[in-house]
Amino acid sequence: MTQTAVNSPVAFGKQLRLLRRRARLTQAELGIAVGYSDAQICRLETGRRPPDLTTLIALFLPALDIEAQSHEAQHLLELAAIAREELIAEPSQNNHVSFNQVLPALASHLPSPTSYFLGRGAEQQRILQWLNNPTIRLISIVGLAGIGKTQLGLHCLHQFANQSEQQCIFVDLVTANDPESMVQAINKALEVSESPDEHPLSLAISQLEHQPSCLLLDNCEQIQDASRVISQLLSEVPTLKLIVTSQLALRLSAEHVLQLTPLAVPNLLALPPLAELAQIEAMALLLARLQVHNPKLELTEKNALALAALCVRVDGVPLALELVAASGRLFDPDALLSELASHFLSMRRRGRDLPSRHYSVTTALAWSYQQLDSASQRLFDRLSVFVSGWTVEAALAVCGPEYERHELIEQLNMLLDHSLIQQQTSDDSTRMSMLTMVRTFAQEQANKHAEHDVLMSRMLNYLIELAQQAEQPLRSGNSQAMWIQRLEAEHDNIRAALNWAWQHNAHQRGIRLVGYLWRFWYMRGYLREGRRWFENLLISHEPNPDVDFARALDGVGILAWRQSDYHQAEQWYQQALAIYQTTQHTAGQAQVLGHLGLVAMDTGAYAQAAAYYEQSLPLYQAIEDQSGVVATLHNLGNLYCQQSENQRASQLYQECLQIYQQMGDQSGVALIALGLGVIARDEQRLEAAQASFEQSLSLARELGDDWNEATALINLGNIAMDTSQPKLGLAHYHPAQQIFERLGDQQSLCLLHTRIANAHWVLGEHTQAQAGYRQCLMLSHAIGFDPGIVEGLEGLSHCLSQTLPTTAAQLMAYAAQMRSTKGYPIIPADEPGYNQIVQEIQGHLSTTAWQQAYQQGQQLSLQRAVSLALAN
Repeated sequence: MTQTAVNSPVAFGKQLRLLRRRARLTQAELGIAVGYSDAQICRLETGRRPPDLTTLIALFLPALDIEAQSHEAQHLLELAAIAREELIAEPSQNNHVSFNQVLPALASHLPSPTSYFLGRGAEQQRILQWLNNPTIRLISIVGLAGIGKTQLGLHCLHQFANQSEQQCIFVDLVTANDPESMVQAINKALEVSESPDEHPLSLAISQLEHQPSCLLLDNCEQIQDASRVISQLLSEVPTLKLIVTSQLALRLSAEHVLQLTPLAVPNLLALPPLAELAQIEAMALLLARLQVHNPKLELTEKNALALAALCVRVDGVPLALELVAASGRLFDPDALLSELASHFLSMRRRGRDLPSRHYSVTTALAWSYQQLDSASQRLFDRLSVFVSGWTVEAALAVCGPEYERHELIEQLNMLLDHSLIQQQTSDDSTRMSMLTMVRTFAQEQANKHAEHDVLMSRMLNYLIELAQQAEQPLRSGNSQAMWIQRLEAEHDNIRAALNWAWQHNAHQRGIRLVGYLWRFWYMRGYLREGRRWFENLLISHEPNPDVDFARALDGVGILAWRQSDYHQAEQWYQQALAIYQTTQHTAGQAQVLGHLGLVAMDTGAYAQAAAYYEQSLPLYQAIEDQSGVVATLHNLGNLYCQQSENQRASQLYQECLQIYQQMGDQSGVALIALGLGVIARDEQRLEAAQASFEQSLSLARELGDDWNEATALINLGNIAMDTSQPKLGLAHYHPAQQIFERLGDQQSLCLLHTRIANAHWVLGEHTQAQAGYRQCLMLSHAIGFDPGIVEGLEGLSHCLSQTLPTTAAQLMAYAAQMRSTKGYPIIPADEPGYNQIVQEIQGHLSTTAWQQAYQQGQQLSLQRAVSLALAN
């Protein structure tokens, strides 16, 4: 034997010790990190134990803080491979028995994993730590059919067999259905012959007493009273450890349960770089299995989204990924995604070594479904009507009055135990849901009962009641954020219910739901969607002119106003006001008058706006509606602020602040902080302004109020521009732009384009600045938003001040005329920038040329001014 061969295990041990000490870990600490005992680490470092390459890669390298692709990692693995080969080939000096005598005896009881195993690093580490803990003797790996329980158990047991001296045995219980057949399967795995003179369980116990053992009992869920056999085995054999795979826990006191969830999937809205994407667990498994069938396949920019969508579509369930990959030889990723959408449940994976229940998703789920009693099956079928999950209250309301609450909860627990539904618990509530593939299967079962319309009608009624409960809290109070989150969780159910109402002659109830939901859509920015549902229901049915219809008209009027569709908004408001006046509905009249004030204010009709607010205020006071009173005072404050009457505006804001604080309305406090910040900025009190905007931003983020968050970001960007920090300004403007684009708030986007363009201009990026001003002008002109038209014209004037000063002067003149006639004055904080533009244009023209161009500009039509600006 060569000198190198003799010293290889020692060389590996020395290198491991060096790396452990560099990481400042004791043997005990390293052992805890990788699931080994102190003695096992010691034997590795002294060359008396063969290292396991898989365990080194999966557990040791991360624990030692070594990159898997680094030179030192490769060096350690090379030493480990040589040491392992020699230690298995040569007798151990300590145990006086060769490893090739012991290891085959242990490994012979374990089948190799039947498919490529990848990921689950945290789960592996936990199970190995449990296996190496002498006080833990029963481990249950629990999860849905196809989630990868067997593969994880086998993988961990292989590692444990390589690092322990216990006998490790796999017991397949797929054909067992009672304690007797379960014991028979155990004896078969132990190679014990049955005796007519001795009970089968006693034979198993006698065999296991001879040597410390670890048994993997696979597929226990279908065995009635399996826990009795397991308890007796553990009681009679103190050296025995058990790993159990099942769809439900045994609920034994000694049990340590690992609930196996799907693999991590990519975020389709923000795919990471390809190298990171390939490491996400579901994507890594899909790529590995696809490459078995198509070795030339690579992850590219072109196919990344389709492959990521495949992972998401099957919820990261390993069996489902295997089935998808099996079709990879026939389809490219895009075609495979289309195939998956229409034929997923029937897709099959070829392989004679697979359990029959894993041939397809249908058979895997049918296996789980058949373990349920008939009542649980029926509830499972009915729950498939929920698109985005449910609460206990929703399940009671929708799945039928025949369920008592305690009975339904018991059956939900049964479905949770079988991993057919998932549970998510937050501070406020507990929701349950189905994975997409499970829900598809459940829908197929539910179709056999022909009760979909009954369930959808109940869901529509439930959601109307829920939205009605949310109406007042959404107007004001500290529970706003909670109700927004609750309705957001129900949003897909709401969409399904409204779609059903539209198609099944339930339009009146659909309109009623719209009437209670509009404030949620407004606060979350679902402006287009809210209008679309209302218009669909309105077109397909002539509604009754009642309070429910008026409420919906008023609500979608707000959505139209927010989109700067002022004409349509005013039409809907006037219809709503007429109904409220006919029905003598005081609160409705007060609210609609206030909303008409918003339209008047945004179209420059300030006197009319004030008149509407002054009509609304006494109506709110008459019914003692504090929320309405403060909203009207707030809007009056905004009206005066917009006209730069800061003292009157500030007085109203302070009055509103006291009321909002008394009411506990944090969203209102955030809005007042914005208003006070605007006034402070106008008065050049920049530190006070910044503090107000930061307070508003913090409150908005706590509430999940996207519109207030974006508005606060814009104002902070304005402060950055005031202090000559354009890059910081862009850092605030860009996230605000993303929010408004998601919300569909075109009015705010118009003004934001000019803010971003201003920052680019200061940075000397004049081409980008001109593009931003053009975008503002085009969008503002398209929606009829006068403030945006003015700012777009002024911005483009600045861009043309050197090259076409005459045109620039004409555009400035037209913009100034619009400011005067529409009542849109320059706020004091923006006056220095405005004056600078005027001075730059005048610097390139004589006094006479400036005056002539200015007069010409005042005579332009709107269309001519816009065309002139965009033509250059």
